[in-house]
Amino acid sequence: MIDGLIVRNQATYSADGVKLEDLKQVNYFFGTNGAGKTTISRVISDPSSYTQCSISWSNNRELDRFVYNCDFFSSNFTEQMAGIFTLGEEDASIERDISRNKETIQKLEESIARLDELIDGADGKGGKNGYLGKSREDAREKCWRAKTTHDAYFGEAFKGNRGTKELFFSKSLQEHKSNTSELLSIDQLKDKSEKIYSKNPEKVSYLGKLSAEKISSISHLEVLKRPVIGKNDVNISKLIARLNNSDWVRNGIEYLPFSDSSCPFCQQNIDDALASELNNYFDESYKEDVSSIDQALLSYQTLSKDIIGAIDSVIAQNHKFVAEEKLSQRRAELMSIINENFHKLDRKKSEPSSICELQDISIFIEQINSIIEEANSASLRHNNLVDNLSNEKATLTRQIWRFIAHELDPVITTYNADREKTLKEIEGLAKARTEKFKKMAELTRDLQELERRVTSVIPTVNQINNILSSFGFTNFSLRQSTTKENFYEIVRSDGSNAAKTLSEGEKSFITFLYFYHLVRGGKRAEGVTSDRIIVIDDPVSSLDSDVLFIVSTLIKKLISDAYEGKDKIKQVIILTHNIYFHKEVSFDPTLTKVGRMTFWMVRKRNNVTRIERSDKNPIMTSYQLLWEEIKRPDCTGITLQNTLRRILESYFKVFGGMTNEDIISRFSGQEQQVCASLFSWINDGSHNAYDEICMSLDDTSIESYKNVFKQIFEKTKHEAHYHMMMGKDHEVAPVNNAS
Repeated sequence: MIDGLIVRNQATYSADGVKLEDLKQVNYFFGTNGAGKTTISRVISDPSSYTQCSISWSNNRELDRFVYNCDFFSSNFTEQMAGIFTLGEEDASIERDISRNKETIQKLEESIARLDELIDGADGKGGKNGYLGKSREDAREKCWRAKTTHDAYFGEAFKGNRGTKELFFSKSLQEHKSNTSELLSIDQLKDKSEKIYSKNPEKVSYLGKLSAEKISSISHLEVLKRPVIGKNDVNISKLIARLNNSDWVRNGIEYLPFSDSSCPFCQQNIDDALASELNNYFDESYKEDVSSIDQALLSYQTLSKDIIGAIDSVIAQNHKFVAEEKLSQRRAELMSIINENFHKLDRKKSEPSSICELQDISIFIEQINSIIEEANSASLRHNNLVDNLSNEKATLTRQIWRFIAHELDPVITTYNADREKTLKEIEGLAKARTEKFKKMAELTRDLQELERRVTSVIPTVNQINNILSSFGFTNFSLRQSTTKENFYEIVRSDGSNAAKTLSEGEKSFITFLYFYHLVRGGKRAEGVTSDRIIVIDDPVSSLDSDVLFIVSTLIKKLISDAYEGKDKIKQVIILTHNIYFHKEVSFDPTLTKVGRMTFWMVRKRNNVTRIERSDKNPIMTSYQLLWEEIKRPDCTGITLQNTLRRILESYFKVFGGMTNEDIISRFSGQEQQVCASLFSWINDGSHNAYDEICMSLDDTSIESYKNVFKQIFEKTKHEAHYHMMMGKDHEVAPVNNAS
């Protein structure tokens, strides 16, 4: 059977649509034309054409559907109607075989339904698959908590798998199964992540090393380590050597050109011989040594400045891998030695005869170069990482997932074990179900073969013609087609074709008879015994009362079969706008079928269909419907006013013979105006002073109308009728009209 139905985005059904739940064996839908009933029948007939609608089936077992509506009429009322195959009565043993086959098939279906419930649960959300889903959900939550914990550090590694819990869980399962990367500690992974996942890492420059070769060579100059004095073979040399005043003499000679041949120190005349000896004493060799000393001083000054400048350049770069504090300390130490050496050289320049021992700075240069080498080594590693960043990232990502898989090992191992065990159980159940399906398919083929052996289109012709003649339709009948095998045609008594000349009522009647017999059989020789549901949409739209009774009687037989579980009809759905037809087919004097039927009201408001379920039959006589309307809490003022007038007209004027004036005269004041307003529309075209009264239809006025309506029955001694129709639960609040 159909358990539930959702209709949305069709005709007058909104995007939210309507949801019909817990349908029973027999279901009655009542609504006006255009309210949306036919849409329901069309969705049931062909759900594949209405993709936004859906049908849910009991035990997930879809049944054949036979739908009578305007589409059925258009498709089947033709000059040549397809024959209806039904079971014959020629071979009772075949009938028994068919019955046994159907019984076995039904038991197999029930067994399959039980297996389905074990696998998927009664509602499709439980059973073994439901357990698998719950187990996966629990494991997924635990994995997600791990993701949340590590997201701040390892978010880059989680990219592509962090959008949903299911994505992260699936990735965790995969990594747990196959990741064999090196297992690092979380601190190691955090450190690598900070370096490798940093935003847009750039290469760093390498630093040039300092050279101490040239400046060290100055320290080893021979001219600096010996006294620089004049020639030894000059007469005056012995005196200069004894006095050790070579530097003093050299400095004095520089003033001779400016002293007019007088001694710069004693002011005595210097003869040419002494001057010549002094000049010979400071010969070219001496001058070359002095020049070498001068050059050594200049070179040392230049080279030391270059070295200090190079060190300052390194410091100024703020190189990320340079130990700046250590480098600055070594610079200060080096600068101190350079300054000391510079003072020694400056003294050697002024006193060439002195000994100059320079302190070698090579050891300080080596210390500084060591700092530079450490920075360059770190730079090399960094630059290699940048050059190979994609590979480094991939490696780190694998290592992070290895850590995550290791951390989640207890969760994933437990989940995998539960899953494997449950899947084996499902596999066993599914195998048993497949075997039963296989057996059922064999029995179904046997059943179809049995049906072909005993089915015929002839009984249907005879049965339809018997019904037609029984109810006075003698001017036309059905017969087997003379031109197409297993087809019918409608003919007159003289044998001429009658399809084009039938009245609309006759066409509707014979089409319904055709449908009625079709649901008992089928258009093919096989499948005539399949279980089915019947949907009937407004079959009496243009039929007279006699035919309405016939159609109602036939439908009640279908309903009875559904209730009793006879034959193959498992569910009936009736949709109509005809109140009399509804009363006929839903009448149940014994009330023995309560709980096996549903009642629905189909209403269209603001061009949107709404469907309401009722615990009892909401459709009575038209007079009773008027009373039911005024009980509705959403009855508007205008609707209420008209409904009250129609009740008063029906009860007092038609049935009671009382005039409007008789009733109005029993009131006074404002209540008399309200009463007159209620009767103003039923005065058969006459006009009086009350016709011009304009009443406000707010909540107070509505209660005023209801109060006066009740008083009319009380003042005319008909309050018993009022209470009978309204029921004790509907009392009108008193209205204070003192104002």
